[in-house]
Amino acid sequence: MDQRHLLVLGGSGYVGSRLILSLLQKRFLVRATSRNISTLKKRPWANYPGLQLAETDVFNEDSLKKACQGVVVAYYLVQCADQGYWSFPKLNRRAAENFLKAAEAAGVERIVYLGRLGEADKVSSRLLKSMLEVDQILKSGKIPVTVFRADLILGSGNPSFEILRHIVDRFPVLPLPSWVHTECQPVSIRDAIECLVRCLEVPETVSQSFDVGGKEVLKYEKLMQIYSEEAGLGRRWVLSIKFLGVWPVVKWVGALTPLKGPWVFPLMESFRDKTICRDTKVNALIPSEYPWPRDVIKTMLYQNTEVIERNLPVDTLPLEWSMRGDPEWSGGTIFRLTNSATIAAAPEDAWRVLSRMGGKIGWYYGDWLWSLRGAIDRMLGGKGMKPGRKDDYNLKVGDPVDCWRIKIAEPLKRLLLLAELKIPGKCYWDFKIESVDSEKVKILQEIVFIPHGLPGFLFWHLLKPVHSRVFNGMVVETAKRVSLKII
Repeated sequence: MDQRHLLVLGGSGYVGSRLILSLLQKRFLVRATSRNISTLKKRPWANYPGLQLAETDVFNEDSLKKACQGVVVAYYLVQCADQGYWSFPKLNRRAAENFLKAAEAAGVERIVYLGRLGEADKVSSRLLKSMLEVDQILKSGKIPVTVFRADLILGSGNPSFEILRHIVDRFPVLPLPSWVHTECQPVSIRDAIECLVRCLEVPETVSQSFDVGGKEVLKYEKLMQIYSEEAGLGRRWVLSIKFLGVWPVVKWVGALTPLKGPWVFPLMESFRDKTICRDTKVNALIPSEYPWPRDVIKTMLYQNTEVIERNLPVDTLPLEWSMRGDPEWSGGTIFRLTNSATIAAAPEDAWRVLSRMGGKIGWYYGDWLWSLRGAIDRMLGGKGMKPGRKDDYNLKVGDPVDCWRIKIAEPLKRLLLLAELKIPGKCYWDFKIESVDSEKVKILQEIVFIPHGLPGFLFWHLLKPVHSRVFNGMVVETAKRVSLKII
């Protein structure tokens, strides 16, 4: 591979963002494009060496020409499904034709395209038909094209998987169309990216098409049950309603989950098409592990607690996890309450007050409410406020602080507590101390709640007013104990 750039069209998308990271880690020169360059700048790889960011509109001829200049290989990952159900096939067609024209004029030597499994005469959804059409348009030009066709890609942040995750997380009973009995062959995002990257090193993949799928062919219903089991939610009762259309499901999913937008309908409609691999020839050229769907889901579910409890550099994060710049609904639902206070004090003063709350000293706001909450917890079979604190003045990771457990204790910087109450989910209490200048510090407080099933969602929404008042009061009273002056 020479030192000309690799172009990634659609770099702000789910696959594109992971592909760019992987290419940069292998020290390729990469030009990443998006309709809005600000979306690229939000990504954790935005300042990597060897990366160029380009604002590119696939419907603007000059913009495309500029993006293709000096490019040896172009990855085409553009998808217009968010532009409206009736218009996106035409837009996909125009975008592919525009790109092919610009790529040929610029002397691009190779195109790599990630499409979808399926045969044009057998699929019924507009999305799959459109992606298969793009496949043919790219192949109609003079540039050699490598096509990988995948089905459902498993990974936090992939819209197709997030649709399934969010409805399983919330509802013990799932009335869904008959597509729940459709067979699919999901593949992990790690294996999909492995194919896209390693094909650059395998000449035999030029001008070839490959089906990419995981080890297991299963129905969507089975995939949702696997997720439910691994998430500890118990069995979900899936009701297949033969005459239930996609549109009513899209409406109630949009009303009861954060998944909204014109892209939901074509994605959910595509679930009704059976999409499994017709050959496995890619395995001979690009061998990969292809883990079982259950194992991929396990990896995804580690994310929320791992990211909160550990400071991990982006290079070590599994591709199956969501990354900075993904939509808010990526990785499941996390509720947060955040506030802060800037005070005239030193970090040592703030840490001294934070590190001594609980135990004999008590809580700085609503201490009687904490006692009441502990009594309720004991009635529910929990330990309440016992055993208090082991040390009234020092913090040690793993020690109790009444109904909390210390997960992180970085003097002068951060205190992270995990609730040990009987609640339907995981609750973290995160304090951070930031120096503003030589005379002021900011105390930041965040409550992070990861709900567990429908009870977790009800718990959060019903008690949010009480929690807001208590925890807002806590940060104010903590600040007062550090300094008489709140700025």
